[in-house]
Amino acid sequence: EKENGVIRQISPDRVGKDIYVTFLKWAVGAGVRRYADRVFFWQVENELNATAGHLANNWRIIEGSWADIRFQRRMMRELAAVVHAEGAKRGIPLKTVGTFCTAIPLWEMYVKWGQEDGIDIVGADLYPNYYLGQPIVGSSMANTIAKAKKLSGGRPVWILETGYPRAPLVPNLFAPDAQANYFKTVFERCFRAGADVILAFGWFWNPSGWFMDVIPPLPGT
Repeated sequence: EKENGVIRQISPDRVGKDIYVTFLKWAVGAGVRRYADRVFFWQVENELNATAGHLANNWRIIEGSWADIRFQRRMMRELAAVVHAEGAKRGIPLKTVGTFCTAIPLWEMYVKWGQEDGIDIVGADLYPNYYLGQPIVGSSMANTIAKAKKLSGGRPVWILETGYPRAPLVPNLFAPDAQANYFKTVFERCFRAGADVILAFGWFWNPSGWFMDVIPPLPGT
C-alpha cells in the first residue's frame, strides 16, 4: 500500500483486524497448499505473549492491536484451523506449533489456550541470559519445561529457540566458555524434564554437518 509515495505495510490497525486476519489466512493457506507434502509442522505466529518487547525493538509495527489478547487468540485459533483444513484436503495430518517466550509473564495462559484453539505442539523460547551473562541460569530452564509439560495436556513440548549471547566478549560476562556451559546444561536437563525437541538459536544443519550462522554454508548446501 502506498500513501504519498511511501510504502505502508499491512497491519491490524491500518487495515482493520478482520481484513488483517483474512489476509493472514489467505497467505498461510496458500503456503500450506504449496508445501504440505514437504512441511508437516507449521508455527502459528511467534511469541504473542511478548509483543510489547517486539514493539520496543521495532520488530512489529507499533500500534494498539498487538496488546489485544482476544485478537491474539483469534489469530492463533483461525490460523491453526487453516493449517488443519488444508492438510485435511491433502490427506496429510499437519501439526501446528504455538511458540511463547517463557521469560515473559502469562506464557502459561497461552499454553492453556492453545489446547483449546488447535495448537498441537507447545513451543517454548528460552533466553534466561538475554541481557545479563552471569550467573548462567540454564539449569532453571528445566523447571520451565517441566511446567510447560504439565500444562500441555499431553501435547509434545518443543524448545524452538534457546541461546546464550556470544557478545560482548567481556570476561565472565558473555564468553564462549559460558555459552558452551549454558548449552550443555540446557540440553541435558531440559530433555530430562520432558522436552521432545530442542533447537539452539543460530545453529543450522546442512548435509555437510553443523555450522553457526556466522559461518557461510559450503557451496551447494
